Amino acid sequence: MEELLLKILDGQAKTENQLNSLRSEMKCELHNIKGDINNIKDEIFIMKGDMRNLQTDFSTIKGDMRNLQTDFSTIKGDMKNLQTDFSTMKCDIKEIKTAVFRIEKHQEETIVGMLLHVKKQVDQKDYQIKVLNQRLFDVEVKTETSQ
Repeated sequence: MEELLLKILDGQAKTENQLNSLRSEMKCELHNIKGDINNIKDEIFIMKGDMRNLQTDFSTIKGDMRNLQTDFSTIKGDMKNLQTDFSTMKCDIKEIKTAVFRIEKHQEETIVGMLLHVKKQVDQKDYQIKVLNQRLFDVEVKTETSQ
């Protein structure tokens, strides 16, 4: 029985040694796990900061997109105004061309009319000069004959 008790005590000592070794390994593993958890916590904290930065960046991008939409709407309005102005300008140019054509056409008629009027006046003056010349001639003839 003593032997059995010795064996039991020996077995118990071995078991205690194994348990102590296992406990020591578990403490070491637990310490490693705690370190890993702390590393994960640090990484999560960094990721939270990165997420906040991303949210800020996305908010900025959203604002920029709204500004772009506003600018684009303004540009569209300006383009419509330019199209309206261009259409008005086309109509104005067409009216100017019509007026210039009309002026050019009537200018020829006016010039021809003025030339005909001048010719008529020249003819009248020419006739008057001929009449005066004839009178002068008649007077000269009378004065020569009377001398």
